[in-house]
Amino acid sequence: MIAVLLWSIFVCSASLLYVTVGITFFSSLALTAIMGVLFYFFYSKTTFKIPFAPEKIVDRVFFLLTIVCDFFLACVAWYGRTDAPLRSPWSQIHLWFFCIFFISTALLVFTLTRAHARATALAFVALTTHIGLFFSVALIVFRYGYAYDPIIHQAAENYIVAHGKILPLQPFYIGQYAIVSALHFISRAPVWLIDRLLLPILTTLSIPFIGYIGFKNGWKLSERNSLIAIILLLVIPISEFTFTVPYNIAALYALWWILLLPLAIDSEIIGAATLFFLAAAAVVTHPLIGIPLLIGTIAALIIKKFPTGQKIIAPFAALAIGCGLAAMFGLYRMQQGLPFFQIISPLESLKNFIWIFSFKYDASTARSAIQLLYGFAYLLPFAVIFYGFWCAFRDKISTPITRSTATVLLSGIFLGIFFMSTLISIPNISSHEQNEFALRLASLLPVFALPFFVIAIQKFNRYLLFLFFPLVITTSFYFLYPTIDGITHPGFNVSAADLAIVHFIETKSAHEPHVVLSNQVLAAAGLRERGFEKNIENPLINTYPYAIGVDQPIYPLTQKILFTELNGEDARTLAHDVGGPVYVAIQNYWFRANEIATEARAAKPTAVYKFDGATVYEFR
Repeated sequence: MIAVLLWSIFVCSASLLYVTVGITFFSSLALTAIMGVLFYFFYSKTTFKIPFAPEKIVDRVFFLLTIVCDFFLACVAWYGRTDAPLRSPWSQIHLWFFCIFFISTALLVFTLTRAHARATALAFVALTTHIGLFFSVALIVFRYGYAYDPIIHQAAENYIVAHGKILPLQPFYIGQYAIVSALHFISRAPVWLIDRLLLPILTTLSIPFIGYIGFKNGWKLSERNSLIAIILLLVIPISEFTFTVPYNIAALYALWWILLLPLAIDSEIIGAATLFFLAAAAVVTHPLIGIPLLIGTIAALIIKKFPTGQKIIAPFAALAIGCGLAAMFGLYRMQQGLPFFQIISPLESLKNFIWIFSFKYDASTARSAIQLLYGFAYLLPFAVIFYGFWCAFRDKISTPITRSTATVLLSGIFLGIFFMSTLISIPNISSHEQNEFALRLASLLPVFALPFFVIAIQKFNRYLLFLFFPLVITTSFYFLYPTIDGITHPGFNVSAADLAIVHFIETKSAHEPHVVLSNQVLAAAGLRERGFEKNIENPLINTYPYAIGVDQPIYPLTQKILFTELNGEDARTLAHDVGGPVYVAIQNYWFRANEIATEARAAKPTAVYKFDGATVYEFR
């Protein structure tokens, strides 16, 4: 728990440096030195340490087999590493990969459920390697990174490294930006490498140890049951832990928070400080999660102080969380000159709220086995929530304060989702992404029931745990990343071809203003290579050269070309306003690539450039 407290203080202190003097080499060095002294002082005083027991020979063999399997699978994933355009890491993986993962998981669960299982050093190595593999497949397979948002944040971090801070200051994402920038100055490692590794490594190293300390000392489980609970945390696919963005880091803080809640409540000053600083770290990283955690912390401490007022405090705290989440977006709307909230059609708004929790895929044409798989994956989070909380109150798992606080968070976030999906329209976000924040919160709900669930299911027969839950964890592993089985249609990630196009354009037009009209993937590649600093500014237009946001002047024309029609006159008019060439870049995988090629011939571009997997049309 001390390590979590110090990490949270580090995040909050780095964020304070960011908003005051900025993140520099000397401020980062001074902060690191102070935190090192604090860590040495507090760690020497803590009583929450893991006394590793000696391993039995049979357990050692099973743990080593698990570790060998996990390293083998990591090597297989590395062999599939590519810079080609991919939708999913599973396109590089064969079916037998999952079979071996199932065997590895079953070995680990079997060993941990043995009657004499103890907290040995090799047990933690096996848990760490298995969790590391679980959350790192995309990190291994995608050579240029996974997903779009991380590239946006890496560009912001590079700007901070160069300038100390981004002005005007905004109360979002500071917790990640300050940490990545400080780690860059301390280690001199590239920003993109620190950013890409930060969350997978933090997740891999923290879950086994924080989980064990929390389950054993807070949730009052035995050594054996604490170890089992750690591996069972993987029963739901928490995709947020697979790549680094501020929301995902805050989601990991939420898991730490709920795992340590009973221990922190019992630990007086240190415990209260841990919950507060962890919630504060989440607030400065992403307030969408930080606000519920902060209100939840206050509610837990008030309930501890006034236990007889629990039935009054809990509903008010849940309402405060829901209203707090709505107020965050309402204030943002007011900053943009819009009303606090807006109801267009109450019935449609209610349908929107129901859609958040609905089954969103058309599996009617899929094979029966695939339909069952998707149905199981859809129902599993609901099962975790309902069975977890039902057992929590039926079996009185943990303390009344823990149960009440978890209920406050779950119901408060659920209320926030209702407000956000029915009352709030977020400006400067495309229509198909309006529900994104509500969907993120909905996916977080099972996290607050997860400790209750993994404790409750340990009452099942040992052989059921051994045979059934490794299958559940393997299924969770499959759905942890985008799937490519014909039911879902995830987008592509940045490839070498995208970067080659960006390098060509930036070299050819290095000394003249230019814009590039393309899909989001190539725009991300442009941002990755170009950074935020070089905007086009003249009396006719002020824009970033790539269409990375809906508020840019070039965004409507980009959407028109991608989804409707490429018109030569539109492109030439834009070229006149820009004072330089307009490039239309279309990858061959784009659904309208052939139609755009036909339209381009009629539009008579100045030049056409062919690339491996893409075509670029130049207009002047």
